[in-house]
Amino acid sequence: MKAIQQAYVGLDLHATRSTFGVIDEAGRRQGLEEMSTDPHRMTRWLEQLPAAHICLALEEGPLSQWMSWQLREVVDELIVCDPKQNFLISRSPRKTDAIDAVKLARLARLGELEPVWHPEGPNPRALFAEAGSHYVHMRRHQVRLKQQIKQLYRRWGVLQVRGEALYDPNERERFLARMDPPPRSPGNCTPITGSSTKPWRPSSRLGKPYSGWARGTRKSPSLPVFPGLAGWGPLV
Repeated sequence: MKAIQQAYVGLDLHATRSTFGVIDEAGRRQGLEEMSTDPHRMTRWLEQLPAAHICLALEEGPLSQWMSWQLREVVDELIVCDPKQNFLISRSPRKTDAIDAVKLARLARLGELEPVWHPEGPNPRALFAEAGSHYVHMRRHQVRLKQQIKQLYRRWGVLQVRGEALYDPNERERFLARMDPPPRSPGNCTPITGSSTKPWRPSSRLGKPYSGWARGTRKSPSLPVFPGLAGWGPLV
């Protein structure tokens, strides 16, 4: 690669292999480089880039914060951007790692990237941001689970499912009694028990009774015990 004044570098970052795409200040493509996702190797490659000023851009993702910490010191400008705003990349009919890297560099040159904030290193602010992100993730997960519980009741004609009482183990029997039609036997409505952190896997003994049920030749069998939802207790 010849020496240039300004290098805009797009990094298409993946867990095992990543791709750099480089354009100059005039928008001409100057190079492509694919390599293993090794911060030491990436640092050496950026240090050897013949450019007076280097602007590196990468999209937000699971690796972006960690990689930005590794490469920040070897570039003049580093942008971690919101991929949802990069329609030139996400809506393109042609998508390869090399094409995406070059397009990311072009968007950086045009100033069309929406930055995402990241702490400059593994400091207390980074830990606080991680804790906040984890809280938001768990809250969204709880909302999704509650919506699934409501959907289960509504499928059986229980339409009034507002309020926290729906998730109270002491109120379970009251809601079960409102099902239309109500469960005729405990076997048709087995409580969900256990911990939601342990995914349920059907054992081999389910194969024979359920195969006849799927063919319509056998009556619906009783289900074994399922894992429950943590904090809410057994459900049906």
